[in-house]
Amino acid sequence: TYNIGYAGNKSRFMGILYDALEQGDYTSYDHIRRDLMESMGLDGKAITSALKTRYNKEVAEDPQHKLPQKALDMLGIRAKYAAPEEPEDKFGAGDLDPAAYAKYEKKKADTYRVMENSMTGGAFFKGLEAGVKDKALSNAEDYAEKTARKAYYDKDKEVVVSGPGAQVSILSQTWMIKAGVLSPKEGRKAIVNALADPETLMPSGPYATHYLIDAMMICGMHEQAREYLVDYWGGMVRKGADTFWECYDPDDDMLTPYSFFPLNSACHAWSCTPTYFIGKYPEVFQK
Repeated sequence: TYNIGYAGNKSRFMGILYDALEQGDYTSYDHIRRDLMESMGLDGKAITSALKTRYNKEVAEDPQHKLPQKALDMLGIRAKYAAPEEPEDKFGAGDLDPAAYAKYEKKKADTYRVMENSMTGGAFFKGLEAGVKDKALSNAEDYAEKTARKAYYDKDKEVVVSGPGAQVSILSQTWMIKAGVLSPKEGRKAIVNALADPETLMPSGPYATHYLIDAMMICGMHEQAREYLVDYWGGMVRKGADTFWECYDPDDDMLTPYSFFPLNSACHAWSCTPTYFIGKYPEVFQK
């Protein structure tokens, strides 16, 4: 057993962390990474940089060396073409707790992968040189983020708006957070501001509320996410539910998607969000 808080063991635990990536063991990777950040005081960028260096060294020694695509995405390495450095973040790891920062980095990787797949499938893109491909992908990512921010983010109100009336919806904040357009710091403010506005459009069912809870977790709002989940789903329990409903508004017992309030799905699969979060984040939802 080695002490993870001892700086002399940094290289050893970096090796274990890399092995977890190589084996696709992302659960162990998340735990070890979080421990390194909390016990050894390392930030997320330092860990990623060290793992990139390890990867480049392995490839230099063995050109056939590979990591799973998900691992490459998490490190920001574009294995198909080149491996440019990640652009500077607008905030640092110090703005979030280790778990939230790791979640943020994963979401960035997931967002990039969706964008890349949509661009790289065409014959035109496949015919470009490697360097041009990298520039095209980087420009597309930057353009998409800047366009979304310019069109929908109100800097003065610090919320996402939409439409000619500058409508504020809690789900608009949610999607921009999950897409990586808003940083976790901006996302926290957007969620708090939107929830404080009585005119904000709110979800009318557990399905959409699930994504709000998820956005809160991405932004490091762990206590708020737990309280919101307990209050919302607990509201159904307090009203006599022993399974979760398809449609639920704490302030409107007559709400139904079927135009007749006695009709509602009283046992709905997509409403079982608590079981997902309780299992995925036991340190937050099981305390």
